[in-house]
Amino acid sequence: MLQMIIADDDRLIRESLSRLIDWENYGIFVAAVARTGEEALCQVLSLRPDILLTDIEMPHMTGTQLLKRLRQENIPCEVIFLSAYSNFSYAQEAVRYGAFNYLLKPVDETQLINTVTRCRNQILIRKNEQQLISQDKQIYTMAYTNGLKSLILQSSKDNGSLADAQLLHIIGFPQDENTGIGAICLTTGSRELEAVCLAMDTENHDTGCFAMGNEEPAFVRTDICGQTPKDAGASEGNFLSDSPQLLPLSSNESMLLFLAPSSLTRKLGQHIEQYARLLLPKLPPTVRMYVSTVHTCNHIDRLYPECCFAGLLTRFYADNPISLFREVHSHIEDCKPMPGAGQLLQSFHEDSHNIDAAMQSLFLSFIPNEMLYSLHDMELCCLSLLDGLGRESNPFSCSAADWESDFMFSFKKDILACGSVTALYETMVGILYRLFVHPAKETPKSRLVQKTLQYIRENYSHATLADVSAMLYISPSYLSRLFASEMDESFSRYLMRYRINIAKEKLRNPEAKLYTIAESVGYSDLAHFSKAFKLIEGVSPGKYRKEHGGGS
Repeated sequence: MLQMIIADDDRLIRESLSRLIDWENYGIFVAAVARTGEEALCQVLSLRPDILLTDIEMPHMTGTQLLKRLRQENIPCEVIFLSAYSNFSYAQEAVRYGAFNYLLKPVDETQLINTVTRCRNQILIRKNEQQLISQDKQIYTMAYTNGLKSLILQSSKDNGSLADAQLLHIIGFPQDENTGIGAICLTTGSRELEAVCLAMDTENHDTGCFAMGNEEPAFVRTDICGQTPKDAGASEGNFLSDSPQLLPLSSNESMLLFLAPSSLTRKLGQHIEQYARLLLPKLPPTVRMYVSTVHTCNHIDRLYPECCFAGLLTRFYADNPISLFREVHSHIEDCKPMPGAGQLLQSFHEDSHNIDAAMQSLFLSFIPNEMLYSLHDMELCCLSLLDGLGRESNPFSCSAADWESDFMFSFKKDILACGSVTALYETMVGILYRLFVHPAKETPKSRLVQKTLQYIRENYSHATLADVSAMLYISPSYLSRLFASEMDESFSRYLMRYRINIAKEKLRNPEAKLYTIAESVGYSDLAHFSKAFKLIEGVSPGKYRKEHGGGS
């Protein structure tokens, strides 16, 4: 139902117009009445009605002055004038400021109702059109964002092919060799993402760091949620809207895209690095930035792999908040060539730190031949390396068939499930450590796993993964992956082994009943306890008690 305000300095007319006509029957609700122009203005500014039915001649502010003020305030309120004067100048002024209609007093009730009804219908049509436009814009924005995201991430599963020109054309993104593009990839959770958006707004308005100088055009970023290149036009220095926008890639990664015409592509890389350094101090310390080199827009799929490799530099050498892909090449010359499988096996057994060095050499070797742009090719190379280690020897002295069936199947599954070069590197290092590092794992470094172990020690009889996750305010799946990566076994396996170790001590007491021991370590019945005990120790609880002096 639309809202209407009635304004007239004559009380009788005000009340007649508001009470004697059943406006609600016509889809109109009279929200307020006013006796002066100033009072009507205050009510319109406060209530934001759809229709204002007002006299022209009123104290303090005329109806036309009121309409002019509403237009200055950009308030979308339709105005219908009532006047006892037939002066043509009044009607002219009303039309000039966009009044819906001009009626002479005494107004015929049928004429008034018809006029207000036509006004209502026009407003409803306009609102419906605005809603459709908004829905279309949301659909387009979603398609544009998803399409651009698909192009950026396509190298994660494709064979390093060029960006799909047809999709670039559909979403209206530049696809020629005259437009330079570069990117900053950020590690962001939901809280960090809000901080990034706020910092970007501040940076844009306070420092104006989009501009490289007063005489040079600004480099701008893709406006994911607003104008597209097709809308904005490809002028020499302004391809897109300059409002800063983020493109979310995943739950913990986002990307900033920068564009520049061909005449400015050389300076684009410098500008992106400058922008990153200006933005960094305003971000949470947990945010990291990885900067690609500059390409043409038809190579948009190269940006994300380069950012990922820039991120690997922080793992190889130092934990820098900003890492540049252009610095990767300086490390390739210092990298030693990868030895054969036999030499690798020997070096892994001699020093586990050789695993990290070997993986650094392997992944840096992907860069000169441009293998870094195809995650699929890198995965195949990693699988080939593991096959070579299995053929040469293996740490468990099992047959080649057992190696392939028992170990390589799960390893291959993990490797092929990687979605980025960062995940692939972590997976490979984890696999090699699981294969070749047999001593007990060091004390876990992460605070979350330390808290988990403490919780198990204090609550082993009833501890669950869900309870620990809730206590730490993280998801069970994340804690499960983190625990397994640091402890080399799953949460449930560790908890079972911890409970059985406690039970072994209690079994040394000949007076203790088996079912009592089972309940004390978290097993509701003796059958489950016996099954878990035998799984860990290889013998039943009763046999263990006999063998270790606990009586029969």
